[in-house]
Amino acid sequence: MPKILFKIFAGCLLTAVVATIVSVIVPWAVLFVMSMIGKEPAPITLIIVAAATSAVVSAFWLIGASAIKWFNWMFCGEKACVKHPPHAAIGMPLVIFAPLALGGCAAWLGWTYYGEIVSVIESSQNFHYFTLLFLPPALTVSQICCLFAVAIHYGVWQICPRCGRMFCIGHSLTEYRDVTDTKYKKKTRKEKVGSISYKGKKIADVEANVTRIQKETTNTEYEDFKGYCMHCGREHRKGSKISIG
Repeated sequence: MPKILFKIFAGCLLTAVVATIVSVIVPWAVLFVMSMIGKEPAPITLIIVAAATSAVVSAFWLIGASAIKWFNWMFCGEKACVKHPPHAAIGMPLVIFAPLALGGCAAWLGWTYYGEIVSVIESSQNFHYFTLLFLPPALTVSQICCLFAVAIHYGVWQICPRCGRMFCIGHSLTEYRDVTDTKYKKKTRKEKVGSISYKGKKIADVEANVTRIQKETTNTEYEDFKGYCMHCGREHRKGSKISIG
């Protein structure tokens, strides 16, 4: 259990670092462009930009990690079981503690010291202090995304609906399928089909609508899992689409 909690904390921290770096760069770019045209954005505008950037980056980071089989860097997989499984009422608060703590601290700091930070920026005219405005919203939003990801992942994979215990479901891979879907699409566009000449000299090109058929192939990999609750014996079956290419 401690290993699982540490892995969640490390994953949330890594998400926060990635999202915060990008969420500092983008508002700085907005600030630079607006200063070049002689406009000074309001601090709240830059905060909104930082928060929105963090949401987009965190979502793509977490969803992308799932799609390309990187979820193990943050979440313990389907075979993560513990000797004494806790009840969901105890287990869920434990697994969501990390994003709640990190995001809550960042939100509290941003709310508490917002006025002081704005005052320092206005009095010193030093643009470097703007970074202090970007950090709290970027961290908070990234951890909100982590909170949803952690809750959904462990709520779906690691809670037995019969006994309500967590980390007691032993999953095993029962089937692997690679499905290929081929579609043919017609695309029409103007193309050169010839030319008009007079006495050996080209006068004009001749164009016409040409329809071509393009082949598009999509490969989708599926994994089917079957398991049972080691606490109450209930059978479970899960199927997951793991990647599309």
